[in-house]
This record gives sequence, structure tokens and C-alpha cells, in this order.
Amino acid sequence: MYTYYYGVWSTGDYLSYGGDYMMAAQVFAYGDIQTVSSSNPDISNPISNIDDRVVNSIENNNSNVISAESHPWYSESNNRELLNFEIYRDGALIATVDGDTYDYRDEPLNNMTEYCYTLRSIYDEGVSEFSDPACETTNPRPPASELIATDLQGTIGLDWTAAPSDDVLNYVVYKDGVVLNSTTETSFIDDSEIIAGVEYCYYVNAEYVSGQTFSTNTACAIYVLDPPVGVLAEENNEAQNITVTWNEPGSFINYTVTCDGGSWQSEVAWELLDVNSEVLLAGGAPFSQEDVPSLYGSYTLNMTDTFGDGWNGNIWSLYDQNGNLAASCTLDTGTQAFCDINLRSLYSE
Repeated sequence: MYTYYYGVWSTGDYLSYGGDYMMAAQVFAYGDIQTVSSSNPDISNPISNIDDRVVNSIENNNSNVISAESHPWYSESNNRELLNFEIYRDGALIATVDGDTYDYRDEPLNNMTEYCYTLRSIYDEGVSEFSDPACETTNPRPPASELIATDLQGTIGLDWTAAPSDDVLNYVVYKDGVVLNSTTETSFIDDSEIIAGVEYCYYVNAEYVSGQTFSTNTACAIYVLDPPVGVLAEENNEAQNITVTWNEPGSFINYTVTCDGGSWQSEVAWELLDVNSEVLLAGGAPFSQEDVPSLYGSYTLNMTDTFGDGWNGNIWSLYDQNGNLAASCTLDTGTQAFCDINLRSLYSE
């Protein structure tokens, strides 16, 4: 048994392993790395007639052959010729490039679509197996945002924030998931058939040369037929009758606004805003005002607290002229919050 350890050849069980021994070597032959080995299953009977010159030849003649496993220059020692690479997208061949080319740009592609690529090497001796797949999803350009849908009494108006790019071709408007129209503006009026009481939902995609982007938020609106407003019922005991009065649809309704019921009222402030963010009424706590004229529609209450711990039990309330609670908001905690208010008939479905 010969053992080569730290540059020194020794005989016998130099490493004290015991048991069976094997000697192995790798040689470059037949155009590739070959492994040869021998073993002595009976360590008690050493191998005889060992030619020390064989061992010395291994020790003194280090191989200078470079293998594919150890160095890329191996290709210089191999007579196999790499001709091309085949590039496949989703299983279909899309290009063949030279053997010394290591990148490829695939275009044009559809936005928001995943594509998977595999490659094969083409040699003068044949074709390799496929590589592992590499997949990527194409990224869209910047989208539009903040879509708002508004009932315009027979039509529905759409407004959105433009995509932050000068390369937008147009905006594609979708209604209930189906393309409705396109425009280069950031607003659109749907004057197609709008049925009263039916909710319609919209989203908008910015369109570039490469395709459409992700969608904006979905915004919905309902065409609501205005009922009479300001309905009052007054009894007449002497005449034993009740007189009912009302105002025409779309007229102002007088409401009563209060803000009270809690502590630390000096910290409380609020603003009532219309759909155009104009301040209609503002105050603090305690607060009470009658005959506040308002139309049916959407409003926003901007609530603030200077200390930052909420309104501590104070509640903002809106009552119609019959004393019915139409809206109620409070700031539970923090410095600021918004409350959405939708004024409609209390009997609207």
C-alpha cells in the first residue's frame, strides 16, 4: 500500500485507516477524463512486486492537462466545435445565435405576460439537452390613477390622474369589464344608455406602444332620479287635517349640524367639504347650527384634533328638518381623519 500524503510517499497503513484500501487516479484519455483504480481487499497480505518506478513516475510527472471541470480553457483542448445556441420562448424556437454570443433581446412583447426561455447548444457533433427554464414577466409603463365616477343625472362623468409619462398614446376606458372608448384626455363622459338605479363600474388603462398598463382603481356610480326634497307634514287639530309640503327635486334641504358630547373640546375642529373640496361649513365643539342648506350628494368631513388623541367622545351629527339623523362622524384617535357622507332620501333603497 502506497500513500501520498503532504508531498511524501509512504508504505503500509500510514494513515491508520485499516480495512480495505483503494488507489485511484484520473487520466486524460480518449478525449476525456478517465478514472482507473485498484484495491487490496486483504491488508494482511500486502501487494508484492510493486514497481517503485510507477509510483515515482506519478510523483515526478504532474499532469498539465486542464479539464472542463476545472477550467474554461478546456474548450481549447477539446476538438468538439460549438456552432450555435438555439433560443426557445414558451417551447417555440424564436432565434439561433452564434456560439460566441451570450445575450439576446426579445421584442416586442405584451405587457403583464410571463414568458419562459430555454436554450440548447448546437455542436458539430449534435445537439445538447435543454437548459433550465428562465421566466420573467414584462413590466408595464406607469399607469393612470385615482379614477372618480360621478352621476351627472343621465350620464356618468369620469376623471382620473394622468400617467406620469410623455409616451402615453391614449387612455382606454372600460365599463363593466368591456372596452367602452378611448381618449387622450384625463376625463370622459359616458353618454351611452344609462339606466336609472343601475350601478355602472369603470376602470382606465394607459396605453403605450408596448401595450396597456395595469388598471386604475375601479370606480362605480348610479344614476339616481331625484325625489322631491324638504318634505314636511304639519297637523291642524282644529280642521282635523295634515298638510304635506315639499320642494322640487334638486332643491336645497335645510339640515341641523351639531358637534358635542365629549371632553377636551378646545382640541376639536372640523370642515364640511363638497365634491369639489370647497368648504361649506366649519367649526369646533361645542357647535350647533340650524338651517344649513345642502343638496343631495356626496360630502366629506375633515376632522382634526390638536392634541392627537381623537375627539374624546365628541360626535359630529347632521339632522334633516324632521329631526332624522342623516349622518354621524367622530375621530376615534390620532390627529386627523376623514368621514364620507352621502346625503340621500332616508327611504332610498
